[in-house]
Parts: sequence; structure tokens; C-alpha cells
Amino acid sequence: MKDFIKSNNTEIPSEELTIFKSLEDIKVIFDVGAREDLCYFNLKPHCEYHLFEPNKEATEILEKKISSKNIILNKFGLSDENKNECIYYLSSQSFQPNPYIKDTDIGIRYAVRKLDDYVEEHNINYIDFLKIDAEGFDYKIIKGGKETIKNKVSYVQFEYWDGVKKFVEILPNFKLFLMIEPRLLKAIRTKTKDKKYNQHLVALDFDVIDLIDNKLIPLGAGGNIFGIKNEIYINQMKKYKIDVVIPVYNGEKFILDAVKSVVNQTLSPTKIIVVDDGSTDNTNKIVSEYAKTYKVEIKIIKKENGGLSSARNTGIKESTADFIAFLDADDIWIENKLEKQITKYSYTGFDNLGLVYCKYDLIKENGGKDTDGYILPLDKKVQGYAFNKVLKANKILSSGSGVLIKKEVFEKVGMFDEKLKFGEDWDMWIRIAEKFEVDFVDDVLVHIRRHESNMSHHLFNVFLGEIDFYNKWIPKLKGKYTIPFDWSDRIIFRLIMLKRFSSLKTLKEKMLPEVYKELFTKKFLSIYVYFIFFIIRRTIKLIFSPKDFIKIFR
Repeated sequence: MKDFIKSNNTEIPSEELTIFKSLEDIKVIFDVGAREDLCYFNLKPHCEYHLFEPNKEATEILEKKISSKNIILNKFGLSDENKNECIYYLSSQSFQPNPYIKDTDIGIRYAVRKLDDYVEEHNINYIDFLKIDAEGFDYKIIKGGKETIKNKVSYVQFEYWDGVKKFVEILPNFKLFLMIEPRLLKAIRTKTKDKKYNQHLVALDFDVIDLIDNKLIPLGAGGNIFGIKNEIYINQMKKYKIDVVIPVYNGEKFILDAVKSVVNQTLSPTKIIVVDDGSTDNTNKIVSEYAKTYKVEIKIIKKENGGLSSARNTGIKESTADFIAFLDADDIWIENKLEKQITKYSYTGFDNLGLVYCKYDLIKENGGKDTDGYILPLDKKVQGYAFNKVLKANKILSSGSGVLIKKEVFEKVGMFDEKLKFGEDWDMWIRIAEKFEVDFVDDVLVHIRRHESNMSHHLFNVFLGEIDFYNKWIPKLKGKYTIPFDWSDRIIFRLIMLKRFSSLKTLKEKMLPEVYKELFTKKFLSIYVYFIFFIIRRTIKLIFSPKDFIKIFR
């Protein structure tokens, strides 16, 4: 683990310089813990620089290098207080000792100041980029500059040595990212193979914070965080054009809740396309009245009833944006749904990302939390090229309401299959996963509403639709991919749930002979033999893994 230990090496990783170089329209830069280095100035020499470096040896070198009036050299450190004669640890190059090297007080003393006081005294109106590299002293510097950072800083970069959670709490108005550098990536790869770390910046979500604070810090693997002021970040995300398609049929009871959840997004869509699929109630009137009060275009398309897939396809054809998000008329989005998902496209390790999904929860008809229904857990392996995993079962969570898809994807995989009455989402996700990478946001971003009119409540219709699904896919898969064993289990499970012997007759009548053979008689001679085999396996599963029993068809 010695390779991961924090050292006092001052060489700036190329990844940091690349990110700094990409920042546009910046004029004022604060470099705290500058050492004797002018790399940042050399990249952007037109800017005004305020350097903070107490180390006498470093400042003497800097004074010889500095030839520009744009650079102000301050020979003191920053902290959360104004104080003279502070202990400076020379080997650690900090006002606190590096816990991973031997360092003692050898009598060196320097002064420290609060960033807030310095900014006020020098009448500084804004700081475009604040870089802090104080060898573990960064948190105190941020505490001493809370007001400045909150009101005047656009971008911030700092080190963490003992965890990042406290930085997240003290910087609520910044979007924070972990900066991936070779040394840190080596440590990360000992703990996870998650492909999202194949990039320069990774958003600080719960998983990343847990990885850093509980797995990397014990290894001594500190690192750097890059932050973007929330308002600036949102403006940057607005370059992505997103259309939202809401298919609805007789949805007067819930449609306004759905539309409002889109209107209230932290990242506003370009256009909301409500496809009225032949409603006979007041759906159209409700949306039309609300549309008059909203600044972003709400376009209502009224068509003859053709089903969910037909309505979604109409919306796709109407869209002119780069991305399309779907929302079923009875579901509701969390307010930062679009923002969190578009971030995946902005800061991703996937070159061919086509779909981003998310976690979900359930709500009752009245909007209250539903704790009775089963919520499919997130499978973090369904990431990147995940065709086989998606083929096995519909692992793209939250139905159509939870995805954000590149518009160009539909040009390559086609539209939703209007002939399918079951699994139309799953069918689309399989086609997308065959050609594109997928990713997820590990947060609940959509509320799925359960009510009596949901199609999922009509078990026999689901059974018939599932037969059509397999009739479509098994002939396409034969000779090219392995037919998932789980598909046979799903049919047996449906037969058991229906509790009608006539359902077996329906199965034989509706299912194509070649499909029926592939699922049941090819290996087991008879569906009855397979049924016995199924019961034995499920009984064993129930005995030894009762908690996992409910997941067998997922």
C-alpha cells in the first residue's frame, strides 16, 4: 500500500493542468500553497494572480521567477484565523504535520490570515479560480474564506487528506467532482472496477464519498476535488437541449402533477411534448390551460388512440433536441432528475453512452409513499456494454420515466415497437444495449405511481404480452446469442400466478412452436417436466435464500 501514501511531491499532475486550461473567461486566480511553481501562470499569463506561500525558500525562488506585474506574492499562509508565529512543518510544507512522514517542529514560524479578511482589505470583487494545495490544511482555509467562496468564487480546487464529506457539507453551493489522477486511480482499482472512474472528473455522489472516506483514506490515498459554482454549472448544462415526452391517455387525475415535476426541474428542458393519445376526459384542457403560464414551450399533440409506444414514437418524431426523456403521465420526477442524468453525459468514462437510468420508489394513488410494493434494487453491473445483463431481465430501472436517451440512438435502433403490449420498454433497452453503453445515477429520481388502472395490474394481459415478446426475440437471438434461462422461469411463474389450467392451453396456442420448443421441450422434453424442475429449484432457493426468493424473476 506504500504506493498510495500521500507524499510531499509538488509536481502538478497533467490532469489538473488540463482541467485548468479548459476554463474559459477567467481573470483572477488565487493560488494557495504555490510553492516555487508558476505552471498555472504560464498557461494563462494574462490573468491576475494572487500567490500565497509562507515558505521562505519557495518565496525566494518565486521572486526571481516573477517578472509580471500581474502576480501578487503574499509571504504568508491562509487559515481560519489571523495569527502570527504559527508552527510550520518544513518536510510537510504545511502548518500541520503530514501523518505519513516523520516531521517535527524545528522552530520555523510564519503568519496566517483569513481569506475573507484578505479579500475585503484588497477590495477584490470576484475570484474566478481558487486553488488550494496546503497539504492537509485546506479545510481550515475554506472555513476562513466561507463568505468569499460562497459569494465571489466561480471554481475551486482543493486537497483532502482525511475525507471529503465535511467539504461537501461546507460547500453546498458548489457541484463537486473527484479529480482522477494516475496515483489515485491505482488505489481506486484496488477497491472497484467501476468504469465511471475512466475520466478526469467524477461527480461526488454517495458512492464516491463512501469510497473515499471509508476505503481510500485508510490506504493514505488522498486526492483533489474540483468544484463549480452551481449557477455556472447549470448554465453549462443548458448547452444540452432536452425534450421531454409525456404520453397520456385519460390522465386528467395525474397529468398536472407530472407536468409540474418537469416544469420544476433545476435544469429546464427545451420543450415539453404532451402526446394526448385519444383522451376522452379533460386531459387536453388541463394541460392547455397550464401551458399558458409556463415560459418553456409545452406542445400538445392530439392523436387517435394507438397505445403507449405509439404516443412515445409521436413524441420522438416531434423532438428536435439532442436528448429525450420520457415521463408517464401518472409518474413524478424529483426536481434534479435531468440535471443529475445529463451530468453523466458530461463527465463520463463511456465513449458510446446512449442511455442513463436511475433508481425509483413507489407512491400510492394519492401521492403518498407506497411501502407495500416491491422495488427492484439497482444492479451496478448494468453499466457500460451490458447487453447480456439487460437481455436476461429488465434491469433498466424505473420504466420509461427514469431514462434519458440521446436522440441519435433512435436513428440507429428504431422506434418503440407498437405491436408489443408488454415489455415495450424492455424491448427498447435490449436494442439500445446491443449498440450503446448505458450508465446510471445511483439516486431515486422518479416516483412511480401504483393505481388500479396501471396495466401491470392486469395479469392475464401481461401474460399474453410476454408471449408476444418472446415470439419476437427468440427467433432473432437463435444462433447469435444464448437464450436466457430465466425466460422459461418467467413463463412458469406467470402460469402459477394465473391459477388457471386454461392458461397453459393459451400458451400453446399463442406461442410460436419454435419458441415453445426453445423454452421448454428442447431440454426438458415437456413443459410438465420443466414445471417439476422449477418447483424443486424454487423450493431449495426458498429454504436457503428466503430473502432472495422474490428476486428470481428480476
